Formats: sequence, structure tokens, C-alpha cells
Amino acid sequence: MRGERIESFRCRVGGGYGRFGGGFGGHARGVADVRAYGYTWVIADATASPHPTSSSTSTSSGTHNFTVPAIPGDNVVTAWGSYDKIGTARVKVTMCAKQTGAAFSVGAVALVYSASGASQNIGATILTGPGNTSCVANTFILYTAHLKVHAFIGGSNGTIIKTGPVLTLY
Repeated sequence: MRGERIESFRCRVGGGYGRFGGGFGGHARGVADVRAYGYTWVIADATASPHPTSSSTSTSSGTHNFTVPAIPGDNVVTAWGSYDKIGTARVKVTMCAKQTGAAFSVGAVALVYSASGASQNIGATILTGPGNTSCVANTFILYTAHLKVHAFIGGSNGTIIKTGPVLTLY
């Protein structure tokens, strides 16, 4: 994953879609659907929910909060989220990331897996600088076997330059 290039992404801003090539390509305000490394990214200026007060690794129903592990040696991103298993076939995942230091971009990724090993994901990415927070939520159908999360630092040329440890929630 490290050093791979994000070729393009599609961004919906002000009711229309624009396509940006060659990496993160600038500061998009609004919601973007970014396809990179098989990840679906949402780039947004958003007001985030407060940090969870506890972490949970339960697979039972109900909302479970978690804190994404920090990237060792870097203090540029703090990430957290929650998941809610809905019956046996759906899971709602919320991811938030806050940029806490100087970096071109930072974020966090949640990967959900089906019983067959197929995966889908969402990510919260920040391009606008320290102090800003981004949150995103999605409900996945038939991807309830495993949930893993990690934080990342992105470079100005559209690459992931560093990732944090992966936390397996279930």
C-alpha cells in the first residue's frame, strides 16, 4: 500500500461532479468518492462527534466505540469511530479523523470483510490542515465477518507515506 499512487477521484461539490487526477489534487470542500487502493474515501469539512470514552471489541448488537491506534513516531492524526451490528447481515461503521500536526493529508480507514474474505471499506481523510476533523458513515450489507481499522499519512504526490498499526475489532 505504501508508495502507491492515487490516480483520480470523483468529487461532488455544489451539486455537480468533478474529476481530479494525479493524487489528492487540491482542497475539495464537500463530499468526494475517492477510489484508491480499493478504498472508498470521503473527504469533507465536517463537525465530528466527540471522541469515544471507551473501546470495544464486542460482536454483539448495539453501538461499540473504538479508538484507532496512533502512528508510532508521528503525532499528526487522531482517529476514532463506532460500529453497530444490525441483525446478522448489516453493520454500520462510522469513522472520524482529526489532523493534529503538519502533514499534507491524514486519515483513517475501516475495512469490513464478508465470510468469503471479500472486503469493502470507508475512510475519513483530511486535506485542510491541523485542527480539522472529518467523519463519514456507511452501512454495509453482508460484510459482517471482520472489521479492521488503521490510520495513515498521505503525501502531496498522492501516495500513502505511512500507516499505523491495524486494530482488529472483530
